[in-house]
Amino acid sequence: MPPHNLCSMQEPSLCFDVLFELFYHVHEQWDAVALASTCKIMNSFGAKRILSFGVEIKDFFTFTSFCLFMLADLDRRGPLLRKLIISIGPEVVPRDAWGLHDIDSDDEEPEMESDKDQDKGQHPGKHDVGVQADSEEDRVESLIVLRALTRLEDLDIGCVEDLLLRDNRDIRRALRNLPALRRLRTAAFGSGMLSLVRGVMAPLVEIDLDLRYHNMDRYIDLFDVLESPAFAATLEKVTVWHVALGGPDFVWHTLKDKPCFPRVHTLSARGIDGGICLPALVHAFPNLHTLDLTDVVHENENGAMNLRAERSRNKAFRLEGVWQSLKHLCGDLDALYALGSTRVVSRVDVDKMSLTAAALRRWRSVVDQTRPSRLLMHFVEETDIDVYATPYLGEFFPSQAVGGMTHLALDFKAAPGNEVWLLMRRLEVSKFCFLRNLPVTSLKSLTVRIGDSLSDLVEWGPLDPSGQRLVWFDEMQLRTLSGWATALFQWFPRLPSVTVDLACQGLGPFGTSITYKKKQYPNRVWRIVSDTWWGPGQGQGVANPSNAAKGMQWHRRPAYSQPPVGYMG
Repeated sequence: MPPHNLCSMQEPSLCFDVLFELFYHVHEQWDAVALASTCKIMNSFGAKRILSFGVEIKDFFTFTSFCLFMLADLDRRGPLLRKLIISIGPEVVPRDAWGLHDIDSDDEEPEMESDKDQDKGQHPGKHDVGVQADSEEDRVESLIVLRALTRLEDLDIGCVEDLLLRDNRDIRRALRNLPALRRLRTAAFGSGMLSLVRGVMAPLVEIDLDLRYHNMDRYIDLFDVLESPAFAATLEKVTVWHVALGGPDFVWHTLKDKPCFPRVHTLSARGIDGGICLPALVHAFPNLHTLDLTDVVHENENGAMNLRAERSRNKAFRLEGVWQSLKHLCGDLDALYALGSTRVVSRVDVDKMSLTAAALRRWRSVVDQTRPSRLLMHFVEETDIDVYATPYLGEFFPSQAVGGMTHLALDFKAAPGNEVWLLMRRLEVSKFCFLRNLPVTSLKSLTVRIGDSLSDLVEWGPLDPSGQRLVWFDEMQLRTLSGWATALFQWFPRLPSVTVDLACQGLGPFGTSITYKKKQYPNRVWRIVSDTWWGPGQGQGVANPSNAAKGMQWHRRPAYSQPPVGYMG
């Protein structure tokens, strides 16, 4: 009997359920594609698994292949796609690559006859992958595919203006009318992006908007972008980059005309131009749980005066009866100072903390008004103390402000070129002096973390059976590190828990740590841990898993100049 292809055999045969089950044993999209390519039957089963990974399009030719794949069985495949990332840069796509035609912005948006025909199920013919899509047929193909994504939930578009939306209302209309869309991320601000965001009809729950544009002198105000959207009642999480939040010129009496987002629990603004208008934030997001404000851009060289003026304006607004749900404040010291919030919260994360006199004055104002029970502080790389700051160190933690503090975590970064031993010595003789007499009776846990400090001091070994990289220290290095940690333990003999984390980039996968304990200090631990950047919603437990469960995790984030995922491609 001559050999036959397995999928064409009549006796014996594999049932469809078994064939279909094979796809759920592959965990990479390319493996699913390879499995689907083995024969026609497997190909018919493979689309669902392939699309379950989501689709990322990095160039126009990938988009052409995507359209051909979808059009082969559009009625079935269109509803299967849940996540689509389009990260094609303007240098990749020709100006007319999607049949973009210059249309006067004042013209109406007529429904094209060809679109109506295609909506009736007339799919365009296939063409070879790699042919430049500069024809009307290619443009209609893309429209038909977009309109068929009836269950698409997550859409991420980079370089919006240069790629999709400029001069092409049909594409814009198709994106606005995606019925199941829940998460929208865009980058490169312009009129097309503004029209898209304002016109989305789906009940979005999350938006991530990079409002930067290369030829703009000032940032766009968030309250102008979110102008009466259809998703005001469903939105829950907002992330914005390069944005104005009212600022000093914001007219407060216009708040009644601005939309309100009652279900938003998390707001993250990165790169804030012109200041922060507290009344506008309270009006737009009355039920915030987490507020993250980072990187205030000062309009003049005298940034301190600018911050004081912004803070004075915000403090004039009384918070009685509002923002009662706010539990977590996160941001750099300048942003938190300018916010001027008097609401007591459970946790405060402070970025870009330093020990200059000006920084310490701002810090005392922030902690005195927020009075957190959990405090995480990320210090800047500079390790020296401003000589003018010395009088403030003894009152770094005002007793009336931190009397209820239970968890304290301090994160230091070694300056470029500084040896870890020099940093540890400076910390030992100077920086920790402000911790010697913590005026706290309720403190349960102290964690000190020195980040990115050991990369040049270790010898990397092979991978162990679990896939983790082994780290080798010589005996002298171990004694030195252990001795430094022990000295810190001795400074705080009454605290129930003290942990020293020596962070090292490239140590291993998330959560990897090498732990050392001293018999004479049963509740003291020093660890070598993995150090990297955490994105929103991620983090590494501070000290131990029980503390992480109590809401203590590191949230060290990338600089605001790094764009969102959709922009990076």
